[in-house]
Amino acid sequence: MRMWHDNHLTSKERERYKDVFNMISGAEFIEILDHKFTPFMKSLGFNGRKNKFYKHAKPFIYCIHIHKDKYGGNCGITAGIHIDFLELRLGDEIPIPSKLMADDCLFIKSIDMENGNAWYYYGNSREEGHETVDIMTKMITKNAIPFFELFSNYPHPFDEIKYNDIIKPSNKWKSYDINDISLTWPHFRAFLAGIHWDLGNKEEAQKILIKAREDEYKSNRFIEPGYSPLLKHIDELIKKYR
Repeated sequence: MRMWHDNHLTSKERERYKDVFNMISGAEFIEILDHKFTPFMKSLGFNGRKNKFYKHAKPFIYCIHIHKDKYGGNCGITAGIHIDFLELRLGDEIPIPSKLMADDCLFIKSIDMENGNAWYYYGNSREEGHETVDIMTKMITKNAIPFFELFSNYPHPFDEIKYNDIIKPSNKWKSYDINDISLTWPHFRAFLAGIHWDLGNKEEAQKILIKAREDEYKSNRFIEPGYSPLLKHIDELIKKYR
């Protein structure tokens, strides 16, 4: 019950189960995580401990991060997937796997509970804290691992995303955290162009990059057209993939 949505609980139940001042401390919960969650993640082949884990399985870097609510008493889980040869942003350095944060990854998924609640309450006792970690491990198995496995047939699904999908963005690949917004990102478009170039689809790569340049040149993120610093990097890729 303490993991239910607020609107499913009475005010007295919310006070009893979700009052952050009645929860075990963050330090206690981290101790439980280190004792119980760390071995579980290591059994899955991840490096790290407590609340930050990663696994490097070329070409992917898989991340699991547990982040505390700023008010205390609960935490959320984020799963991230990044490509190990890809910068976080055009022109940046290639990230070091052990330092990569899940929120910085190219593909991100919130690991929610079965009722859709994204917040895991520490509990009012160490016993409840252990129960919470049990729920977290269950959700990693049920939601995070299948998300990672979606990408196991690399370069699928990226090989299916083509120029026509760029100019008419949709949510066809929503399960991969690829949506109509990410299809407009110059960084993601540059990645797709590289995929098609490697597959021998040179014309497709060029068309995607030219579209990326056109949109970035006119981007309203800047004070005037052509002001984006990303244009230089896109031009370099256009020459590279010519």
